[in-house]
Amino acid sequence: MGIKKLLDRIVNFYIDRGIYDMSALNSGLTLEEIHDKITSLGINFPQDLYELYNWRNGFNVYEPGFDLWPSVSFLPLEKAIKDYTSVTKNMYDNLFTVFLENDSDRYMVNLASGDDYGKIFYDCPPITLTEYPVSIFDSLEKALVTQLECLEKGIYIFDDGRFVATDEIVDVIKNHNPNSDFYKYE
Repeated sequence: MGIKKLLDRIVNFYIDRGIYDMSALNSGLTLEEIHDKITSLGINFPQDLYELYNWRNGFNVYEPGFDLWPSVSFLPLEKAIKDYTSVTKNMYDNLFTVFLENDSDRYMVNLASGDDYGKIFYDCPPITLTEYPVSIFDSLEKALVTQLECLEKGIYIFDDGRFVATDEIVDVIKNHNPNSDFYKYE
């Protein structure tokens, strides 16, 4: 379907239901602006990250109600670069944070060439039970397909001002992300 169409469908889902405020999404960057910002870092973005930041450049507000998917905020490229240079590069050389859950847990795209290139890794030791990030989505596109299905099928239930995931989420993630290690043993 394509990254931008998936993102538009997710945003429209929230707007149509009055769930989240999407007015805090920044305008997208040109492909040249994205390239210029990452060139000095010596990293190689997968095409879908270019598409993501071309679509919109993250949120300019970091508080509940300004999420791309439940409890997950989308970082502007400048903030993601700052996170990469000050935190993740030193800990996990080839992982680039794009999304934050609850202001601390990271969803990071693998930028290392090889089989894991473009996969999204989740870093939340209390949940993953490891000090290392674990692959959760096979790609950004697969993450968005997963989130959209969870929204449209009611797997995420909006209750008392927040989303709650039903148990069906495991099957949806595993179905769209067969190479994910996160739910491998569920």
